[in-house]
Amino acid sequence: MGVKLITGLMGGLALFLYGMKVMSDALSTMTGNKLEGIIDRITHSKLRAWLFGTSITALIQSSSATTVLTVGLVNSGIMKLRQAVGIIIGANLGTTATAWILSLNGIEGATPLLMLMKPSTFAPLMAIIGAFMLMFAKSDKVNKTATIITGFSIMMIGMTFMGSSVEPLRDNEGFKNMMTTLHNPLLGYVFAILVTMVIQSSDATVGILEALSISVGIDAATAIPIICGAQVGTCITALVSAVETNNNGKRAAFIHLYYNLAKTIPLLVIIYTIKAVFDPPFFYSQAGVLWIILFHTGINVLGSVFYLPFSNILLKLAELTVPFSEEEKKEEALKILDPRFLKNPGYALEQAKKATMFLCNTVAEGCDTLSESSYAWNKKAEEKVMAVCERVESYKNQTVKYLNLIQKTNKSDKDASETTLLISTCVYFRDIGQRLANIVMIFKRYDLEHLRFSQEASDDLRLYGCAIKELMEILETEVYKQSVNLPHTVHIYTEMLADFYSQIKLRQIKRLNNNISNPRSNEVFSGVLFEMESMVDKCDVIARGFENALDFEDTLTREEKAEKDRIIRRLFEDKYGRLSSFDIYQDIELKREENK
Repeated sequence: MGVKLITGLMGGLALFLYGMKVMSDALSTMTGNKLEGIIDRITHSKLRAWLFGTSITALIQSSSATTVLTVGLVNSGIMKLRQAVGIIIGANLGTTATAWILSLNGIEGATPLLMLMKPSTFAPLMAIIGAFMLMFAKSDKVNKTATIITGFSIMMIGMTFMGSSVEPLRDNEGFKNMMTTLHNPLLGYVFAILVTMVIQSSDATVGILEALSISVGIDAATAIPIICGAQVGTCITALVSAVETNNNGKRAAFIHLYYNLAKTIPLLVIIYTIKAVFDPPFFYSQAGVLWIILFHTGINVLGSVFYLPFSNILLKLAELTVPFSEEEKKEEALKILDPRFLKNPGYALEQAKKATMFLCNTVAEGCDTLSESSYAWNKKAEEKVMAVCERVESYKNQTVKYLNLIQKTNKSDKDASETTLLISTCVYFRDIGQRLANIVMIFKRYDLEHLRFSQEASDDLRLYGCAIKELMEILETEVYKQSVNLPHTVHIYTEMLADFYSQIKLRQIKRLNNNISNPRSNEVFSGVLFEMESMVDKCDVIARGFENALDFEDTLTREEKAEKDRIIRRLFEDKYGRLSSFDIYQDIELKREENK
């Protein structure tokens, strides 16, 4: 049985990976932007995506099939990663429908309609349809459709083949005895993960547990970690399918894994903490079939309730696991500048505006990198900032080129004015990026000379940099919305930053006079500060450009402006107010006395 099990698993895996590649490639070449638009409408919001994932999985009775298909759609660029999160969460809930249907039918779920919905039944039928279409296809469109159907069916056959190759484990007495001895929750959790990874189906693991509860009886304390572990083990299918995908496909698979870990581990900690403290008799009662199904469903309902509103956390974790490469960032940002949009200048202009905001966001990323390095040189920070500057240059060139093409096709005076404004904005953002590169080069020379700033000087630069990044974020949000608040908000911020700049200069003079700073390090400090001040000036110029070109209507009364001014200044001071002159001077004097 061992040889047959291994060859069956390997053969099924080979079919699975091949079908995945065939389907993904055909989807990508056939659909272009059409299917992307349909998917985008269906899964426009988190709730819609969740409902879509739940419904599809309940229909085909396989969360693995849904998540694998989602990975394929993300890999081919048809679905965005943010849409995949809701579908994956929904798929985990939808798969519980299988357990409910089987329990209602009493046995294997042998109704004709149910059997037709199962991958083991519809996959061969789809393979036959796809093969006939390929044989008699006369157009490229039909050929591609047939390839998609055939690829999907091969993938499902491979998954079914893997499952059927380990089917004998269900009736293996040694395997059953092993499961009944898993009283340790950690052992039960890990064992269920491993079993489900082999069987490729959490429903199968839960089905085994149901059979065991009837034949030998299992208490709740043993059943809980096994049900939880089955949720994690089923992620192997999506992870395996992601091996041959691009980075976004891999991120979608990791979202599936992190979601199942996040919904089971905290739950187990809570449940077994209660058991350790109170030891209620409930844990020693027998877990019947209905109890197992209810618990299985409850985990996924709770997971949807808790994690769907915060799905961006799962997205962020996946992006940290599979970081964006520089090339990927460039492609992702400029993908929106599709030449086909030029037929509709208004929409093309909207896309160009998004690309301009990518520029702003990228410059803010460079500010972040400098803050993380505490405004001191190191090789990693230099490489990251210079890579950011290269991206900024690339975005600026491509966006300006696209805006020039829009200008040639656009006949509206208002749109022409906005196009010109966006071109100049791109140039200003590129200039800000150049300032970041200048700062890195100054720090590099400074480090080679083995100079060192005082802790207070480093803190000044770091906090000033954080305030500049915040200004960049305001620009990104308000410019894109063309908010009437933009000019006033940015002007107040630049005024606050001008005061901040003056305070920093005064403190540096004080440090110099007190021999805390030396003339050479002061020269370097002043050079960096000048570049940062120039970044603030460019931001102010961008805001004034939008104010003049787009003719913002000032709807605020004098009292409203004064109140807004107070709020912004108070928020600014709350974040950066520890740099009041008195406190810093006092700190310097105290440290000087201590050094003596």
